[in-house]
Amino acid sequence: THPAFNPNTLRNDVALVFLSSPQSQTPASIIAESDLSARKSDGTLKGQAFTAVGYGRTSEWQFGQPVQTFDGTRRFATSPYLGLTQNNLILLMTHNATGAGGTCSGDSGGPRFLGDSTVIASITSWGDPLCRSLDQTQRIDIPAVHDFIEQYLD
Repeated sequence: THPAFNPNTLRNDVALVFLSSPQSQTPASIIAESDLSARKSDGTLKGQAFTAVGYGRTSEWQFGQPVQTFDGTRRFATSPYLGLTQNNLILLMTHNATGAGGTCSGDSGGPRFLGDSTVIASITSWGDPLCRSLDQTQRIDIPAVHDFIEQYLD
């Protein structure tokens, strides 16, 4: 867990998982420091899509309430850029409008890739309770988070 994580504001909402043995998969790369800010400044962030990967709940309802079901299936969903704050990349979930999906309970901590690349731009942090509209993701291109991750990479 990031040493400056604030559970009240969710600032620096990032943690790393260490595996006990090497894996055969090629690891993803992380976005360059300050990359999202630069893209916002030059206008290329507008229209950019981000791909979420997760194992979270699907849209299942019972008696007008969401049912917490997790079937272990890894899913992918693409969401467009909506906004950028000092700490968060804000994405518009498109599930209800397009059927394209979005993140939900159980997806927190999963990567948000830049488009269809293998570059991780942010980490799913939280969204609205019914998984319908907004997705707040923790930027990993800000110095405090980028430096925290970089210290553990080979």
